[in-house]
Amino acid sequence: MMKTTLFVLLASVATASATPDTTKPAPPAETAKPACKAKGKILFEIDRLVSDKTTSKTRVYDTGAWTIDAFTDDGKPASSGHGCFDKDELAKIRADVKSSPWKVTHNKIHCMAISANTTVYFANGKKVFTARLCNSDALDDKSAKNVEDLEALLKAPKPDAAGDVH
Repeated sequence: MMKTTLFVLLASVATASATPDTTKPAPPAETAKPACKAKGKILFEIDRLVSDKTTSKTRVYDTGAWTIDAFTDDGKPASSGHGCFDKDELAKIRADVKSSPWKVTHNKIHCMAISANTTVYFANGKKVFTARLCNSDALDDKSAKNVEDLEALLKAPKPDAAGDVH
């Protein structure tokens, strides 16, 4: 009885392994991330400066790649980070950059405090706004909201009320 059961079990295993698998392999899972190389057209860039020296550059590329590079006081690379936005995030960034009017209004009246810190924003390679403490220039509401959303997506450090970057 034991030999018969073992023979039947082995025969079943042999038959199962000899039977060709007619099921199709699952197609590779579609990834939500675009081809992600940090090169080519830059959709959006944020440069942080202290006394006209760049302390960090944050870039979003048309490929969906993002980079954040920090620099020492003497301009040497200090640290960096990079990654890829998924297709939905990249679509939002593209829409925000495209829909922003980037209209700058010069205010005649503003405070006169001065800070060495500035933040320069670029859209599609073009400088669109420079933020600074007691800025005499103001960005239109829609563009300012889109910049806020973009900075949140990038988790880029934002200047506080005194213009200091954290």
